[in-house]
Amino acid sequence: MNYPRVHFTPRNSVPYEADSRFPPPPPPLILSTSTLSSDSSDSCGPRTPPSRYASLPGPMPISSFDDDDDDEEEHHAYPRPGKTPQNAVPKSPTPSAHTLLTCNGSTPLLNYKLSQPPSSLSTHCLGLTYDTLREPAVFPPRAHILITTPHLPWAIPVPASDGAAAVSISNVLNALYMALGRRVTLEEFQALGDASALMRAVAKAYERRCRARGARTPHEYEQEKQQGVRRVDFLMVYNKFGGLRPVTRAGDVWELCVL
Repeated sequence: MNYPRVHFTPRNSVPYEADSRFPPPPPPLILSTSTLSSDSSDSCGPRTPPSRYASLPGPMPISSFDDDDDDEEEHHAYPRPGKTPQNAVPKSPTPSAHTLLTCNGSTPLLNYKLSQPPSSLSTHCLGLTYDTLREPAVFPPRAHILITTPHLPWAIPVPASDGAAAVSISNVLNALYMALGRRVTLEEFQALGDASALMRAVAKAYERRCRARGARTPHEYEQEKQQGVRRVDFLMVYNKFGGLRPVTRAGDVWELCVL
């Protein structure tokens, strides 16, 4: 085959997070002082969601949100009993991601490579503070969300921190890093198709990641290779965070956009 030799985790091996042979998972998101501002008056995002979240930038349009209730009224010669502006039930606000996490088709506010710990992210947004990272990741706020992507066969659950009422920005970033850092089994790799173009692309992504991690010494390169293929390698060259956009009207499932 024309791709590098790869390593895998046995089916019943110890999960990545609890593997004592390698460094433990990183602590909760901590950014460098060069990234954060001590002045919280100039935040990149709202401190609290505005009324009905009207001023938050909405996500890209999604066809599953189409609501035909308004069009249905046009097929009746007379108004339905009781359906008047005075007693009509207001619709729930369309789910939207926090400004920092919005997938809008342009350059995201967060410059974050998904193979790196969240502490490595940078941003051109002035006034990013620790308080900003603790703000709700989505609106309306939810205590648990599920992140999916058509590029991966795995969904990523994101619960709120213990004692918190809503999933925060830092919860999302840490959950992505931990989930995508899990090792891939041989069966999962073979599911790509033996000697397929996808398999070759994933193997090349694995090789690039190992070389980037072990750029300083050959020993570090070999050590990284021995840890095996990780889920982030399945993103191939599209391993930069591009934001979140809602999949369901309830706002409990979100799609990960990658660049």
